[in-house]
Amino acid sequence: MSNNELARQAATGRRSRQPRERDGIDVAARTSTNTDSLATEQKGVLELRGGRVIVMTERAYILLLQVMYEHAPHVLKYAFYDMGYRAGIDMRAALAERADDPERVFEGFVEQYTQAGYGNLEITHFDLAAPEVRLSGTDLFEAGLAPKAGIYRTPRVVDHYSRGMLAGFMSELLKREVVCEEVACQFRGDPRCEFVILPFQE
Repeated sequence: MSNNELARQAATGRRSRQPRERDGIDVAARTSTNTDSLATEQKGVLELRGGRVIVMTERAYILLLQVMYEHAPHVLKYAFYDMGYRAGIDMRAALAERADDPERVFEGFVEQYTQAGYGNLEITHFDLAAPEVRLSGTDLFEAGLAPKAGIYRTPRVVDHYSRGMLAGFMSELLKREVVCEEVACQFRGDPRCEFVILPFQE
């Protein structure tokens, strides 16, 4: 910065805005349209891997739960399962991996789930012949935020979006409809949230 610019700042009390480091990423660099970058940003828009990302705060998610419960409590778990199912299908379609190694592809999806902040999830059993998949996790966002929402009067399984996402991804991966049931949940006092994915039975 030149001496003239410094003098002008001192006289006006204003400082020129320089690109700041945010989360270790230079803001100027994040405005790049380079498709190889992990995240790009323009004013009012944040994109991650080519798709727009909207950051939802904990409070916003709790309000969403409460409003849906007030207007349609009987459809809450079905609506979140369906949203998750559709998101799972979209996530499988967005991955470039071929389906010649379904277990490896599914492992990549679970890793992506964890990195996205949904919770700590791991595969405990994978049987493609059945097919049957079991997963176990802790700190899943739905179970973690359910007590703050205050809409459940009794202990229960609550990770409906997550189990829908697991079912949707696996259905698209196998080209065969499956369902995902939550058999244990930290919200109801279990040590871990546990899921089982099985073929859909007519």
